[in-house]
Amino acid sequence: MMVSGTDSDFDIRSDSLYQEGMLHFQSGAWDEAIRCFELLEKAHPDDPLLQAALDEARFKVSLDRSTRVRAKRWIFPRWLPVLVRLLLVAGIAAAGILGVQALLREVQPSLEAARIERDREALLDEAFNYLEAGDLDTAEERFQQVLAEAPDNADAQQALGYIAARRELETLYDNGVSLQESGQLSEALDVFAEVNRRSPRYRDVAVRVETIQRQQGLEELASAADQNYKLGRTDEAIGLYEQLRTVNVRYETEMVADRLFELYMKKGRLLIAQDPPILEDVPKALEFFTRALSLRPRDTSALLEQKLARSFLEGQTYTYDRQWDAAVERLQVIYEQRPDYLGGIVLNMLYEAYVRSGDQYRDAGDLHLAYEMYRKAEQLPVSDVAWARGRLAYVQPQLTPTPTPRPTPTPRAGSGGPAVKPIPRLETLTNKIVFYSEANGYPEIWMMDPDGKKREPLGASWDLRLQFDQLVEKQHYGPDGVTYAYVQDAWRDSLKEWRPQIFLLRPPDPQLGNLPALQLTDINGLAYDPVISPDGTRVAYVGQEINRSDDVFLMRIDGTEQRRLTDNVWEWDKRPSWSPDSLRIVFWSNRTGIKQIWVMNADGGNPINISNTKWDEYDPIWVK
Repeated sequence: MMVSGTDSDFDIRSDSLYQEGMLHFQSGAWDEAIRCFELLEKAHPDDPLLQAALDEARFKVSLDRSTRVRAKRWIFPRWLPVLVRLLLVAGIAAAGILGVQALLREVQPSLEAARIERDREALLDEAFNYLEAGDLDTAEERFQQVLAEAPDNADAQQALGYIAARRELETLYDNGVSLQESGQLSEALDVFAEVNRRSPRYRDVAVRVETIQRQQGLEELASAADQNYKLGRTDEAIGLYEQLRTVNVRYETEMVADRLFELYMKKGRLLIAQDPPILEDVPKALEFFTRALSLRPRDTSALLEQKLARSFLEGQTYTYDRQWDAAVERLQVIYEQRPDYLGGIVLNMLYEAYVRSGDQYRDAGDLHLAYEMYRKAEQLPVSDVAWARGRLAYVQPQLTPTPTPRPTPTPRAGSGGPAVKPIPRLETLTNKIVFYSEANGYPEIWMMDPDGKKREPLGASWDLRLQFDQLVEKQHYGPDGVTYAYVQDAWRDSLKEWRPQIFLLRPPDPQLGNLPALQLTDINGLAYDPVISPDGTRVAYVGQEINRSDDVFLMRIDGTEQRRLTDNVWEWDKRPSWSPDSLRIVFWSNRTGIKQIWVMNADGGNPINISNTKWDEYDPIWVK
């Protein structure tokens, strides 16, 4: 016979195994009843009705083993009239009226005794019925009535002892519950241990004991974390608080989050402030600042520290790659916020980047930009600016001299000279695609139409690069100007490490106020470069799953319906950007062996290479 599974609406009385057990119980087959109830208990360990029936059956077994089992004595009075008549006849025949009277005097006490015994047995049966139903008060009252008439009745005495034990057990259990709810866990554990000793599997004692033991473990863990926090042991405290959140994320949620935020910020700043600086620790510091932001996504101090650390790492990478303008851009951000960052290393790196950038412009024939870079390098407060001054001394004589001012003649009507074509602001180039091109051997900003035609270089000035970065940032916002998609590290429990994922800041709710950030992606790989469609309904982003290349993905604004738009083995597809009508996406790919600009439909169909060059072109933005 199969035991029914658990269900929140399940009634144990409807179970066939329970009904079989009750039939055995009612017929006095206690062992068979216990067998049925114990089988059923495996599937329904917390059912109070089942527990009551099992306790009663076990009690019956113990009662049978400790007392003499006797059958109920029923006195059937129907033979008495016959006997009386026979006696009367015999008396009349033998002794007459005097014999009859003597016989009646002899029989009457036996009749009365039989009636009393019958009533007592009925009362005893009624008492046991109340006991089986769990009505201890009424059962006790009936057993007391039995003892009032028969003080030596063993059944009633045994049953009253059982009732007293049950009440004592209930009182003990209630005391344990009160201690547990008041936080006196050790005392509650002792009480429940005694309850379990007296009655194994009583109610939910096993569950409560497990809960208390787990709670005690949490409190010991929290106590150790607090102790290390107070002693200033940052690493140990971080490890213990993180372990505490892993074991039970709801334990003292606000306190643990506050402590971890403080410790993450402290640890990150300590790594940055080391003297002498250890550049290999900057990624670790960035990770701690990112963890802090996972707890408080809008905290300005954490955002600043993350920005500085990330800018340094990017500037360092651009320096290694000899992309000097990009290095200048990242390092300048740090210098403006914190000139002494990393003990002055950033200052020296920025100085070199300015000079090297000037060299690139000089070699490309743009002496004016070269001069500007050398001049900025010379103005930095480094210990020796001879390198920059030497470059200035070399470039300055080659610049076109400024002509001597002369009176400007009034032009004749209809006359005019050649006009210098101004470079428009990038944000005004609606429906154009702006991008980086290395057509001239170094990164420059270009523009073209969505079909790849009307290509035109715009330059590589600092101002243009700043405008370009502003367009990149703008793509993270929704059309309401409030919804914002961004990248933040999230803990991957399956990998036991942090991985960049995409989050969404949402507009405040009229009733709930500010809403927490919504995590949109939850993959084992990386997710980054999120851009919200102009209609505000979708997010395109780059995903890199484990052992896969970087590909363009698409999802709804709430993170649902995630799907891959490009599928490559080793090639990269990056930097998606939406068309103004939200129908197409531009991105760059190295699927041809070099970086090229591609356009595809929003569903991933009809990809077209609109660059078709022999040099790298990348990081497209579809201006909206």
